[in-house]
Amino acid sequence: MLLRELLAGTPVFQIWGSREIVIEGLAIEADDIRPNDLYIYMQNREGISYEASIKKAIDQGAAAICIDKGYDVLPYDITFIKTYNVKRFLSAISKNFYQNPSQNIDMIGITGSHGKTTIGNMIRSILKAAGIQTVMINTSSCRLGDDPSYISDDILNPVVFTKFLNEAVNRGIDRGIVECSYTTIVEERLRHIWFDSLIYTDLYTYFKNQEMDFHYLEIRKTLIDHLKHIKCPIIVNMDDYHANQLTNRNIVGYGIYGGYNITAKNITLMPDSSRLTICTPKGSKQITLGLPGLHNVYNAMAAIGWCITEEIDFPYIEEGLKQLEDFENVQYNIDADITNPIDVQVHNYSKPGEIPMILENIHDDSGYDNIATILCVPLCQSASEYKEIGSALNKFSRYCIMTSDYSDRYNYVDGAFAIVQNMQDASIHNEIDNYKALKKARSLVKDGGSIVVLTHERC
Repeated sequence: MLLRELLAGTPVFQIWGSREIVIEGLAIEADDIRPNDLYIYMQNREGISYEASIKKAIDQGAAAICIDKGYDVLPYDITFIKTYNVKRFLSAISKNFYQNPSQNIDMIGITGSHGKTTIGNMIRSILKAAGIQTVMINTSSCRLGDDPSYISDDILNPVVFTKFLNEAVNRGIDRGIVECSYTTIVEERLRHIWFDSLIYTDLYTYFKNQEMDFHYLEIRKTLIDHLKHIKCPIIVNMDDYHANQLTNRNIVGYGIYGGYNITAKNITLMPDSSRLTICTPKGSKQITLGLPGLHNVYNAMAAIGWCITEEIDFPYIEEGLKQLEDFENVQYNIDADITNPIDVQVHNYSKPGEIPMILENIHDDSGYDNIATILCVPLCQSASEYKEIGSALNKFSRYCIMTSDYSDRYNYVDGAFAIVQNMQDASIHNEIDNYKALKKARSLVKDGGSIVVLTHERC
């Protein structure tokens, strides 16, 4: 490809030398350069000076060199390109050289703090059960179809993964799964990749700094600008406190607290597996996951939510989840401290006055003494209602985690305070995030018991 064609749409600042030269490859390491390659110099990448890197590139046969605009053009008889932003240039030039392969593949982007690899493997396994080949790219490996994984610490460098996407197109593979970590997004490695769907595993962060929390969220939201059209689905964990920050009309919500497109009910967490009923717009189905842990229940909801948008039949979903143990990088042992089954029940109330009766009925039916209750704190009309709720929680729960129902994110603390004034025996905890509240409850009843979620009915 001619250099002038290759530079279309790239952030070029200035060019010295001819644009009418043929470029046969791209390289970001001087040692990897072959004759007629374009060398993109990345500062401090090779551990040698700028001058030494450029000399080595020319000795290796580079036809042109791209540098950041802050560097001086060296006195060699070769084309130099200065760019405003070398990271954006790298992404744009890779897209051009490999003829924009993401436009020819149905691309799934998965982002979040946790679960990206497992969800990607779940989707890959389900698609394989349906006879659909994929290219899957995560932070350390790439896998084309059933080929062995290609392992590299730099797999998400645009030169590397765009080449794999192009190879997938050439082999007739039309589904791509890409892990989109915060670092990958902020370094603009995905700047010229276009997606057909996105999955947000969560939106919360562990930073103690509110400014960093906001920055982390905003960076991941930029992926929405990489969707191919306005009807692309966005699958979101709605139990996350920040889920309301995503206001796209094509959101497919999933969660345990109910009222979403995809929900899980009748959950039993065991030391080596999980059972649940998955509820979708296509109907409900009991499934068994050969993976332990609350986090994998959420991972399964995300994967199934994506499959529902793609109209993939449940037999393929079940078979794919059943075969998941054949796939690498799945986290099995996070909940290894569970010694006996934990039941997770969700009960909806329409009025706060229903809560004491629900708790009494659960206690009579469950057979568990070790109960952790998660209460999405309601807005009561009187102090007596708060007192009745607190007395019931104190009587029927060993542990109680107060959380918000997200409709009243700021004033629920006052209601929680009014309730706990009437609780002398139960161990009381507070988590504003619904998912974190579930994780807390799980840790409290890890030796077996029941988690009861009391949440306001959601439409």
